[in-house]
Amino acid sequence: MTDKIHVKRLFVLCTVLVGGSVASQLTNDHEFLPVDEAYPTEAQLSEDGRVLARWVMPDGYYLYKHALKIVGKEGTELGSLVIPTGKKKTDEFLGEVEVYYNFLEISVPVLGQSHANVVVDVHFQGCADAGLCYPPEVREFRFEEGGADIGGSSP
Repeated sequence: MTDKIHVKRLFVLCTVLVGGSVASQLTNDHEFLPVDEAYPTEAQLSEDGRVLARWVMPDGYYLYKHALKIVGKEGTELGSLVIPTGKKKTDEFLGEVEVYYNFLEISVPVLGQSHANVVVDVHFQGCADAGLCYPPEVREFRFEEGGADIGGSSP
């Protein structure tokens, strides 16, 4: 009976050591950027009353079309989101998807607001070709009546 316990402990120890080594190898093969460096999110309120959100991404990083959204907050009413056609990609978990590499700009018209500021949440999610997918992200942007961005933040 004691031999069985020793064999089980040895098995668990080997599993932990090998698993840790594999996990370490996976993360050491690729240095992934922090989400704000991989997907720096900018937004502005244009003169014609549209919220523009844009990303300039490093090589090997992309955004999913289905995860893009701009949501009005604090009395900001928005129209329909305008998103360009993306590149078709077969995702091992999601199947056929549209993605964006390098640069993306989306826009939405502001239809009305009940406060002096336009406030929106910009939603997105992306992955690295090297195998890391980031969780869905949200950034809040506030614009003064004249269009100046008065601060973007992560909730």
